[in-house]
Amino acid sequence: MKDSKGKIDVNTAMKFMGDHYDTWRKKETASGLTLCGHFDKDEVEAPYWGQPAFYPLGAVQGKATDGTLAAELKLWAIIGHPCGESFIAKDFLGAHPEFNYQREFLRDMPGQVWTLFGKTTK
Repeated sequence: MKDSKGKIDVNTAMKFMGDHYDTWRKKETASGLTLCGHFDKDEVEAPYWGQPAFYPLGAVQGKATDGTLAAELKLWAIIGHPCGESFIAKDFLGAHPEFNYQREFLRDMPGQVWTLFGKTTK
């Protein structure tokens, strides 16, 4: 992050949001302690959120823009995990039946790609 100070552009911002480096554990892993926020894959409870381990919580969208894009009413966005990984409710509940009480509310989040949205000119 220090190396990027003053140099963060839209591509860097998208990369950061999809990051899986856990600074607490000092390793690359999809967890609740990463910018991408995969609490659903984290074996450690999240007391600051008041949630048990593997709770289905985390980043479900991301957006990035800069001054040039904003002036053109444009932004980059992704629905689902900013890293593009899928969340499949059936698979999650099979691995973590303690959350079956959420079955009717959990939805699949197929992996997506960052997409540019905005006003088009003719």
